[in-house]
Amino acid sequence: MPMAIDEYIPTYTKEISPATIQATAQGVEAMQSGQVSWVCALGVESNHPGELTTTASSISRKTLATAQRDDLTISKVIEYKSRNKKPSKEV
Repeated sequence: MPMAIDEYIPTYTKEISPATIQATAQGVEAMQSGQVSWVCALGVESNHPGELTTTASSISRKTLATAQRDDLTISKVIEYKSRNKKPSKEV
């Protein structure tokens, strides 16, 4: 039976302030221009319907790179990108 998505959207949606959106956009722009080399993971958790808790934790570049190389899917993407090739249609 399909879920009535309209009933779940209010429960699992959180408004974000314009300042937060602007800070995120500025961070992305800075990363794209090579001005920063950090990564921050955001987590969202809900213990009760309607209540969301957010957490942020830093991840070192080395830790992230290691995790990406160890990931079966991401490691394949890295391999193709490093060789500047696209996967065949059979992959």
